[in-house]
Amino acid sequence: MNFDVAYYTETGNKKAVNQDSICIKQIIKNNQKIVMAVICDGMGGLSLGELASATVVQDFNNWLKDKISELTVNVQMNSIKEEWNQLLHNANNKILKYGRENGIQLGTTVTALLLFDDGRYLVAHVGDTRLYYINNEMICQITEDQTYVAREIKLGHMTKEQAEQDSRRNVLLQCIGAVNGLQPEFYEGQISADCYMLLCSDGFRHQYHEEEIMKALSGDMVQMSKENMHSFLRSATNLCMQRGETDNISSVLIKIN
Repeated sequence: MNFDVAYYTETGNKKAVNQDSICIKQIIKNNQKIVMAVICDGMGGLSLGELASATVVQDFNNWLKDKISELTVNVQMNSIKEEWNQLLHNANNKILKYGRENGIQLGTTVTALLLFDDGRYLVAHVGDTRLYYINNEMICQITEDQTYVAREIKLGHMTKEQAEQDSRRNVLLQCIGAVNGLQPEFYEGQISADCYMLLCSDGFRHQYHEEEIMKALSGDMVQMSKENMHSFLRSATNLCMQRGETDNISSVLIKIN
């Protein structure tokens, strides 16, 4: 499999600082291609969210530097999962300590993807940044939002349509740097060629919906160039802003073929 990657990030209509952080690394080692993509959304309304998101992104970047010699076709996903789990707990403790020592609150979500060219992938997730899988037939949200409204939908107390209009839609159940008992979620699986994976912050998907993503990407799995991928993300972001989105807006699109 081959990978093409594009990203776009925008401060948006209202905020003075972009608290989102992105890390994208593409590796070729022993003829094997690997992509790591991480997206973090520093918490709006909390102090120094950009510091929290940048801290987690840098921790993943440092992990990859240390691990790169061991990433082969035979690497065990369980061992990476254990290392990522420890990484997230260490980051949580570090950000919590910083906040307490400085009398501030800061936090971040994270969705991190590690993708191998044999189709295997691993995802670490905290909060409400998202990972989608898109092919010619479907769009599937791989991650599950750790939010109040997502929990209410799951319990049958609220519909998806009600959640989109609910004033509590941004209330997180957990984020890195704001809770003592962090519980990251992990997802792993196998994908085939001719598909996309899309990571995005909530500022992107609040105003740009799954049906629009599917319409824009399906049927063009092979033909879309990296430049066109970037143009799609930029256009979608601009549309979010035109529709009144006030949060930072960030997205990463990976084409697999």
